[in-house]
Amino acid sequence: MNLSASIPSNGEDVWLLKGTTGGELLHFPDHMAFPASLNGESFGRWPDASGPLTPLRNRTFGTANTTPRVGPLLISEIMVQPSVSPETDFEFVEIWNPGSTTQNLSNWTLRGDVDFNFTNQSLPAGGRLVVVGFNPVDTPKVNAFLTKWAVSPIVFAGPWSAGNTLANTTGTVRLRRADDPPVEEPLLYPQVIEDEVFYATTIPWPIPAGPGARSLNRTGLTSFGSDAASWTAATATPGLPPPGTSPSGYDAWVTQHEVVGGAAGDSDFDGIPNLVEYALGLNPGQPDINLLPQPVQSGNSITYTFPKLTSRSDVPSIVQVSSDLNQWTTLADSFVSESAGVETRRAIVPFTSPAPVFFRLRVTR
Repeated sequence: MNLSASIPSNGEDVWLLKGTTGGELLHFPDHMAFPASLNGESFGRWPDASGPLTPLRNRTFGTANTTPRVGPLLISEIMVQPSVSPETDFEFVEIWNPGSTTQNLSNWTLRGDVDFNFTNQSLPAGGRLVVVGFNPVDTPKVNAFLTKWAVSPIVFAGPWSAGNTLANTTGTVRLRRADDPPVEEPLLYPQVIEDEVFYATTIPWPIPAGPGARSLNRTGLTSFGSDAASWTAATATPGLPPPGTSPSGYDAWVTQHEVVGGAAGDSDFDGIPNLVEYALGLNPGQPDINLLPQPVQSGNSITYTFPKLTSRSDVPSIVQVSSDLNQWTTLADSFVSESAGVETRRAIVPFTSPAPVFFRLRVTR
């Protein structure tokens, strides 16, 4: 199932009905409820055909569903069994911003086993926010929490709704982004799924209970939240990266390939900056300027087709066009296909005059 339509700001239901040729209803083979979505984003089952509905990275009408859209903000750690009483004073949900810009959380919400409404919080690039069941102005509880988990002062948000607690067996934590209010309802902030975790504490999920009360820790930037393989059981580190965390993303690639010169450097002297080599999946130790994407003119348009590795969401890339190499305009790009973790995307610009047209792929970190 893959859904893409004009979705009301509060979500909607869809029913699949089976009937006779005469119009007699036999039964309801399927029914799904879904929340508000971002413009142009569809919902699909993941795993395809069997899992729950989740926002997808791309619309795939008539073909297999792509993998889910993850984040940009992530639920990065969940303490469901603190092995101390009262549990609510030591449970927590950690939210991580692995991006490069500060995110304003006003009007965002946390839902599922625990409910919390964000107000004036913001989360800087690389920052982690720890949502707890007690009021962060309660100094004795804050000190007890920091002592229990052996961490220095961290950034708290809370309390979540009275009586809420994270289930010790199976539960749900859902981070919802506040979208722009519709014109007809200026006070309504549609709640769009930012990240969602349907967790368990039984196999195949890691078992968090044990010495030191291990927590569930997210293992990757692009890992699907409700997949058991996306989590590991580790020592609780609220507000901090998991212990022994290895470099990931671009940093891991730099170490692996012994890249020098920084993101703007050029390890193989082929004219392609290291960060662009990473984004395009090129080899920083071998000149490969001939593998750069090239614009192609056909009729009255020019098409710029480029690869986008799904595992490298830490470096967003956009296509820009210019007629003078001074003023650049960002072009919308669209999904073409996906194979072996590499998306093919393209941007198209009209070409109706002999004036020069320059393209560039802008990669940021």
